[in-house]
Amino acid sequence: MSMDAQRLARRQLTAGLLRSRVFVALLWVLCALTSFMYFFVRFSIDGNRKALLTVPELSEGQRMLTVAMNSNSILARNFLLALILLTGFVFGMFFYRFFRRDRKTMGCLKALGFRDRGLRRHFVGFAALLSVTGALVGLLAGYFGSGILLAANERSYGVQGLVKGVSVPSLLAGILGPCAVFCLVAFFSYRLVAGREAGRLLSGSAARGGGAGKAVSPMLAIADRMVKVLQKALPRQEKTRSRIKPNSGRLPPGGKSSRCGSPCAGRCRWFCCWRRSWAFPSCSSWPTR
Repeated sequence: MSMDAQRLARRQLTAGLLRSRVFVALLWVLCALTSFMYFFVRFSIDGNRKALLTVPELSEGQRMLTVAMNSNSILARNFLLALILLTGFVFGMFFYRFFRRDRKTMGCLKALGFRDRGLRRHFVGFAALLSVTGALVGLLAGYFGSGILLAANERSYGVQGLVKGVSVPSLLAGILGPCAVFCLVAFFSYRLVAGREAGRLLSGSAARGGGAGKAVSPMLAIADRMVKVLQKALPRQEKTRSRIKPNSGRLPPGGKSSRCGSPCAGRCRWFCCWRRSWAFPSCSSWPTR
């Protein structure tokens, strides 16, 4: 496969993914929020915990601060896991909706010779791009927002000189952890079209090539219901239906009125459409009911 063909295929797939801009924006915001809620707490914990370990004897405020930091560390971990699960579920809904809507596009690409491995790599890369960019924005927002939590700790426990800092394991957990989960969701979501023949995808058949179709998992069925609820909730642009304009007094093409001595000889008459109440002239040469 030539490089130009691969570039055009990636452009086509990216345009299809960005067609649901509201969904993509929601995914990016969730990725940023996942990292922000984690780093907002970790920046106020890691650097100060390391500094308190070097103190030979802790004061009452420092001991209370240590206990509070341990509780906040558990809270940050729980927030991270909960938001990863929520965002991963939304990623699954997004890819499930895409593969159902653009099934024929995937069939065309397979008919042109593209393999599942290359197509799957594109969707995994798309999920990784959203995750990493959102995580970096969440990292910066957490760094600047952690000052609020540090100021609250200084007022509550009477400990001065608190600093911002994050450890390398926390940094990897807040950026690479969500990215790995979301990439796995994209990888397994591609199974909806993986291994299917191009002809079946183009015809809209849900069965796999060479065998009977497998039942959709319960999680995908729940995602399908959620997508339908979102489609009903989002505003739709009504399509204007073309209406036949009433023929006010105009004669049929090539015809003449009976007053001017045409061959119709008074056979022109008026009748109403059986579906609408618009009247228009008719000649006996026209097909009548």
